[in-house]
Amino acid sequence: MKIMPVGDRILIRVVKIQEQIVNRSIVVPESVTIGGSIGIGEIIGLGEGYLTEKKTDDGAQIFDPLESKIGDRIIFNARAGLGLSRKYRLIRESEIVARVKNTGVDLGDEFLDGGDVG
Repeated sequence: MKIMPVGDRILIRVVKIQEQIVNRSIVVPESVTIGGSIGIGEIIGLGEGYLTEKKTDDGAQIFDPLESKIGDRIIFNARAGLGLSRKYRLIRESEIVARVKNTGVDLGDEFLDGGDVG
């Protein structure tokens, strides 16, 4: 089955889900909610963009493009969007909380210690 996101939705391949760590000896599984679990993903599909009220001369809808690009690595709330499977999820662009880049604040690998998804 092939999936094509619509509107401001993004299809991501989940790379990792960070389990919630209460303290150094207790790890809470993803199914229990305490705070916010994060996910790391790679964008593999994009919708058309944000629907505007504008129309072309022939009446077609005009979309404002998304900021995200295919291949971007992102951080998202692990509860966001619609889980299609353990490896794939549809989220809105506004649910992205950060992009993983070579520039910016370096947190090391401390927050990437969660279990691999696949």
